[in-house]
Amino acid sequence: MFDLFLSFWGDLVTLTSPADFQGFWAKKNVPTWLKVLLLLPWYLLNVVALLISLLLLFSNLWYFGLLGLLLTAFITLISVNSTRIICPC
Repeated sequence: MFDLFLSFWGDLVTLTSPADFQGFWAKKNVPTWLKVLLLLPWYLLNVVALLISLLLLFSNLWYFGLLGLLLTAFITLISVNSTRIICPC
């Protein structure tokens, strides 16, 4: 049962992750609004990570803030790359 859950979760993360837009979703006839809707959680995660990182950066736990900013930069890089694939402007 646990293996089935992990398999389902892995498939869900793979199909909704921005990095996979070059592979699976880019080859399918999926409307752009649906692709953007699937990317929305990644953008929200980016905003939350940025806010938490800035909060930690100006506290006594500044080293966690730096790690959070690195995570935010990584998420931004993935998100921008996926947006470029969706709308090559």
